[in-house]
Amino acid sequence: MAYDAAWAVWNDRNKEFHENERRLPQQTADFIFAFPSEFRHCQQVALVKLKPAAVTVWKAPKQGIIKVNFDGSFKSSSRVGSFGAIARDYGA
Repeated sequence: MAYDAAWAVWNDRNKEFHENERRLPQQTADFIFAFPSEFRHCQQVALVKLKPAAVTVWKAPKQGIIKVNFDGSFKSSSRVGSFGAIARDYGA
């Protein structure tokens, strides 16, 4: 808990110094006391076993059919986007 307290105080100091945000001492104390419980909860959630993801394998289309796969993305902060496509027949 001492490390949690030191980190919380250091973090509050940095927020005030760099971002001009000040947290009340009671808020810092509440965080320090709640952190260990929240940390344990997160560890328990992380231990939940998940089913492995199904492996998807590309399958060629039937003869006479062309399969087209495409994807795209856009980054709003830079207003840049891109896309790509690929078309394959049964012989691929």
